[in-house]
Amino acid sequence: MLSSEIRRQARVLVREHRKEDPKIVAVYVVPNSLDEVRMVEVSSSVGTTREVIPFRFSGQSQSDLPFDTVLVLVSEEEYELIKSGALALPEGWGAVEDLDPIELEDAGE
Repeated sequence: MLSSEIRRQARVLVREHRKEDPKIVAVYVVPNSLDEVRMVEVSSSVGTTREVIPFRFSGQSQSDLPFDTVLVLVSEEEYELIKSGALALPEGWGAVEDLDPIELEDAGE
């Protein structure tokens, strides 16, 4: 179950990321993380490298983003490869079927 604080921060991040990349077509959050935001962003603006590389950002306790964030940015093709099992999510993130979608409209689009 995704905590309300993690979900809130994920929505803030999606809103900000979509300002920079309006071609983000889907965002998913790993539901079993209680101490950091783990997100998969699918964007038609990125090329396909066939790699899943997590980027880590430290949280800022005195801001709207208190939790550390780990972000994986993938192309639509790479997300399909993840769904088919040809590419894997980072270790410990669970199965792609368990990802919790963040509705883009919920993020304040």
